[in-house]
Amino acid sequence: MIVTLAGENGVETQRKVLYRVPVGAPLGPISFTAADAATTNMTEFGASIGLQYHSPGQVLEFLNGLRSNTKAYIRVWRNEAAYTIDGRDLPSPPPSVAMILSRAQTLAANLPNLRGSKVAEIAVSAGTNVVTGSKTVQVEVKEQ
Repeated sequence: MIVTLAGENGVETQRKVLYRVPVGAPLGPISFTAADAATTNMTEFGASIGLQYHSPGQVLEFLNGLRSNTKAYIRVWRNEAAYTIDGRDLPSPPPSVAMILSRAQTLAANLPNLRGSKVAEIAVSAGTNVVTGSKTVQVEVKEQ
């Protein structure tokens, strides 16, 4: 995958990023979203907004997890449900747990989960430039 970053005076810089689909990964569509820090932080921590933290450690963990605006972040994800408990993702829980969490989150938010289940994240340095914007591309994973 090649990420193109537009800099000062329209100068473009390209960064090549490799992602190998793990052996045994499910077949079907997989999405890649290249985004700035603000978009990535909202995707990852949007469910944490309004949570009350009970210790300084929880606050520091949250703050240290925020991303820098001098990088682009590639989020590799599938269009599957991901569940958030106390601000942390729980991707691919057992079906019985997923059923319970799905009911609880649907009742609480009254909205479907639109961000999908994160598979991986890759940070791409932009040097001294600031990154803004996002782009999503979907590819089909097939057997060789």
